[in-house]
Amino acid sequence: MAIAASFQGQGIGKRLLLVVGLFLPKKRLNKIKLSARRAALFFYEKLGYEIVGEFYLEQGIEHINMQKTI
Repeated sequence: MAIAASFQGQGIGKRLLLVVGLFLPKKRLNKIKLSARRAALFFYEKLGYEIVGEFYLEQGIEHINMQKTI
């Protein structure tokens, strides 16, 4: 997921993840896994995501795997 820079800081990303978190249990799913850019790490941590593993390069940008159990 990515939010255009002109729309960042308006809570759109947070709302999207909250809706996904409400939808997944209805499908009997209980975990979200994602690849986060280093710049977005604290955004995901504030929403309860935990780091899994080490940083790696994806398309020349540092990323890290994260997950959250719902």
